[in-house]
Amino acid sequence: MRGFVFLYLLIYMSAGLFSLYIELMIVFVVGMSILEMVKNKYYKKYWGSYGLVDKALLVGLVFFHNFLYYILYFTIFFIIYHYVTKKKTRESNKKNNWFVALYLLLCILLLLHWRTNNNMCQFTVWQNRYMKIADDEGFRDPYNVFYDIYFYKDHPYKRARGEIYRWFIFASIAFCLWTFL
Repeated sequence: MRGFVFLYLLIYMSAGLFSLYIELMIVFVVGMSILEMVKNKYYKKYWGSYGLVDKALLVGLVFFHNFLYYILYFTIFFIIYHYVTKKKTRESNKKNNWFVALYLLLCILLLLHWRTNNNMCQFTVWQNRYMKIADDEGFRDPYNVFYDIYFYKDHPYKRARGEIYRWFIFASIAFCLWTFL
């Protein structure tokens, strides 16, 4: 299976980095959202009691959350790949600058949002309220979804993982700023 994924990536690298980015985004967002809705014990517990509007809003939040996760934590790898493999001409950098600037802005806004919202994501809080769980139950990233782990904000692992994510965003911001030099 890994060989197939690697071959797929190699073939599509020549077809265009941005189209690969979009295709992988769709696969990740749809796959992780479905997996989260199937495995999450809170969805199973309350799903039958929700009306159509509440179900649609909850599904929308899950998809949107995974969309943001993909953008925030996978985009930097595409930016790095583009920076390393493309010629360092003024023309190629101009074409990529808008994308890098947009990503940079999103990373900065994320950190500001966390800082001004008691280190919580408001989308996670809304999602938790729909699922009737505590606000401080964090977003389940792919690791937590695959292994069906639930951690509250004050759990030591949750804090450590939050710091890893925060430093990843700081490193992404630093690399983006460096590409503008």
